[in-house]
Amino acid sequence: MNTVIRLDEFEHGGFLKWNVPEGKWRIFVLFETPESAGRPYFMNLLSKESVALELEKVHQPLYEHLKDESSKSWLGFFYDEPEIGNNGGDAVFDYFMLPGKRGKETSDCDTFPWSSEMAEKLAEFDEEWLLHLPSLWYDAGDVGKDFRRDYMNAVSLLVRDNYNGQVYAFCQEKGIGYIGHVLEDEGCHDKLGCGPSHYFRQQYYQDEAGIDVIAGQIMPGKDGVLSWYGAGNADGSFYHYGLAKLAASEAHINPIKNNRSFSEVFAMYGQQGMAERKFLIDHLLVNGVNRMLFMEEFMTTAREEYTDILLDYTDRMCQLLRTATPIREVAILYHAEAEWREGDKAGKFHRIGSELARHQIGYDVIPADVFAFPEKYLTNTDNGLEINGHAYRCLIIPACEALPEEVKRFTEKARLQGFPIIFVDRVPDSVNIEAIQISDLFEDVNQRLSQNLEFTGTNVRWLRTSHIRMQDQDIYLLHNEAPQGAMTVHCKVKDGAIVRCEDPVTREKVTPSQKLLSDGTREVTLTLGQYEMTLLMTEQTEEDTAVQSNIVISERPMKWTLRFPDGQVSDTEANIPTPEDYIGYSFDGALSYQTMMEIEDVPKWIDLGYVSDCCEMFINGESAGKRMSAPYRFRVDSLLKPGTNKIVVNILASAGNGNDSRNFFGVPAQFLTALPYSEVLPMGLRGPVCEISEM
Repeated sequence: MNTVIRLDEFEHGGFLKWNVPEGKWRIFVLFETPESAGRPYFMNLLSKESVALELEKVHQPLYEHLKDESSKSWLGFFYDEPEIGNNGGDAVFDYFMLPGKRGKETSDCDTFPWSSEMAEKLAEFDEEWLLHLPSLWYDAGDVGKDFRRDYMNAVSLLVRDNYNGQVYAFCQEKGIGYIGHVLEDEGCHDKLGCGPSHYFRQQYYQDEAGIDVIAGQIMPGKDGVLSWYGAGNADGSFYHYGLAKLAASEAHINPIKNNRSFSEVFAMYGQQGMAERKFLIDHLLVNGVNRMLFMEEFMTTAREEYTDILLDYTDRMCQLLRTATPIREVAILYHAEAEWREGDKAGKFHRIGSELARHQIGYDVIPADVFAFPEKYLTNTDNGLEINGHAYRCLIIPACEALPEEVKRFTEKARLQGFPIIFVDRVPDSVNIEAIQISDLFEDVNQRLSQNLEFTGTNVRWLRTSHIRMQDQDIYLLHNEAPQGAMTVHCKVKDGAIVRCEDPVTREKVTPSQKLLSDGTREVTLTLGQYEMTLLMTEQTEEDTAVQSNIVISERPMKWTLRFPDGQVSDTEANIPTPEDYIGYSFDGALSYQTMMEIEDVPKWIDLGYVSDCCEMFINGESAGKRMSAPYRFRVDSLLKPGTNKIVVNILASAGNGNDSRNFFGVPAQFLTALPYSEVLPMGLRGPVCEISEM
């Protein structure tokens, strides 16, 4: 857009009289109209008047009906997936709608959101906004890119104040809660169409930060390209390294949230075993989400006693995270402004997050608003970067061509302070800092941090960690997110503190074998079973001892008898029979394993190794407890006796092996994934069975 001329003065009586200068010109006719080609019968999130009508016709009548139950059986309002809704046709659920696309894709915008407040809001960013408005449709170089960012700033700020801000004020006045989530699928959290235009702005005014995980978006090992019912070539990196971080980060940095976040879980997930369900809960927990809303009837009906264990565990862990202080040393800049301006060329925060997570580095995602509206986020940049009481040791900025002015000012101030700003892959021309490649990011970031734990091991890239603090107690959540199998990791504690571990399901504490080295560090070796979560706690102590305990693990081969529901008994020569040899792979019923165990020295625990997936152990007729996931470790020293002992292990095979006859929107549950196949886990008891003693 080399030259722009306003033609208002050349209009006379409905006719344009203008001597067209030499060259090629395009004439735009711009006017406002109350008519819309957007989603029909849907409120305009940008319009204060439109949202006020919803409050009058929906919220107020519901409040009058339920107000006597306030704080009893009714806590407040929950909203689900509001959208900009600027396209009501075939692209109503398009995930990639941004201005500036001029191809033949459905994500090309031809209808843009507007309200009577837009002109005034746009003028705050661009006094000549009317001249630049056509650049939403046509390329206008850097001027057009900047305007697209300004336009989206205006849209998202109006959504923040007129939609959630207005509803939140209503709920605050009535003394009730207000939570909900937008559509985040495939990164549409910062898009038009079915998106909200900007996750952090839309979510600002509510009591808890929310997300939704549906239809197999988060699965063990599927952090690259994955398939689910909404996309056959989906962005697994976003779901595994970005989705949960949106809610957890907003909860950390926004004073309104008071470290409260939630996720809907299990909706449209199809048939899953309890261990797989716990994997999803643990993924959300280790990423900082601290309330789970179970959205599937299956959770309340199948295998009730094991579902109760999962519910109790989830509530207890969420309470721990809500009352603890999250420790995150790295901040990553939210990429919304860059993506509005540059489209697909802009770097994504979750790509950076994936590299940090694979090296056990915690991070928060922060919007440019922490610098633009420091009073809203209690931002302090006098000595580095502190947001809502959380101090960060560096800021990482994804690849971009230009920075919002408030971010640019902070980078200049930070350079003078010596606070690290790290640009990944590309640096704006106006910034005199060299970019680093994402493959070098860990080494660069690690030397700037004060992390007390260092993890090594052959499969350690699948270890996910989270650091929280309860008063003076440092607690680390460790989660094995490898696709299959146990994980052995070596942990070095730099300050030499003693390490304790706790199984967060059984709440049993163990002091693992550890050595105090001559350099003052302490070494600990930990084994996490498939999908296992453990809590690691460090304690400063005056004890002058190198080894705090000596855990002895001995494999115990035994001949097991396997009984099936129809009374059939296995006759295999193997120590542990393989049930698939008798009943095939599509079985989710009960299996019973029995053996006689000769004991001389009574061990403290028996570990069954790999089990799929719910089981209860009986020793001499008494229950040693139930387990729904790894570790399948049972305290047995009070039940075993020297001599002959009868061991029975009753297993409910993983529900993921069975066929699910339910339908979601007419789609069979087992076909919610776009893949032509599904993985079936090994069934029953696989071992190795081990005795564990604490010397």
